[in-house]
Amino acid sequence: FCAVLSLSSCKRKETTGPDANKPAPAKTDAEPVKTDVKPVEPVTATTGDSVLVTVNGVNITQKQLDDLLKPHLERLAKQAANLPPAFLEQQMKLIKDQALQGMITMQLIDEEVKKANIVVTDNEVTSEITRMAALQKPPVTLEELKATMEAYGASYEELKNQIQTTLGLQKLVGQKYPDEVKVTED
Repeated sequence: FCAVLSLSSCKRKETTGPDANKPAPAKTDAEPVKTDVKPVEPVTATTGDSVLVTVNGVNITQKQLDDLLKPHLERLAKQAANLPPAFLEQQMKLIKDQALQGMITMQLIDEEVKKANIVVTDNEVTSEITRMAALQKPPVTLEELKATMEAYGASYEELKNQIQTTLGLQKLVGQKYPDEVKVTED
C-alpha cells in the first residue's frame, strides 16, 4: 500500500508491445492518489533549513532528514571504522535516499489518513507501544523501553509518531478494503 501511494503519480515507461515474460498488470478499482512531489534544485551546500523536496505543498527539510538519521549514521560510522571511506560514503548516501523516500511516503500516508477523517488517539498509541514492549523477550515496561531507546540515541516521540502513522494506515486500509483485511485463524 505504501509503495502504491508513493508511486501512484509516477508515469509508466511506454513499451512497444506486451512483454511475454511479464504478467499483465492487475486491474484495480482504486483511484490513483494524486500527488505533487517536487524535488528542489540541488545546491552545493545545504543548510539545516534547506528544502529537499515539497510533497503536496509540505516541505521536507534537510534538518528533518538529519534529525531522523543522526543516530543511525553515527552508529554506522562507528561500526564501519575499518571500511574504505568510499564504501562508507556510498552506504550513507543509500541510507539518506531511502530515508527521504520513507519521509515522502509517510507524508502521503498522513494526508490520506486525514482525508479519510481517521483519528488515532494517544491512548491507542500508548496501548500499542505497551503491547509491543510486553512482547519483548523478556517483557519490558514502558519506562525500560524509553531508557533503552535513549541509550541507542532514538527518540520515544519518534516511536510514538511512527506508531500513530502505522495505526492510521491500518485503519485506512481497513476502511478502504474491509473485505480484504479479514484475518482468520488459518
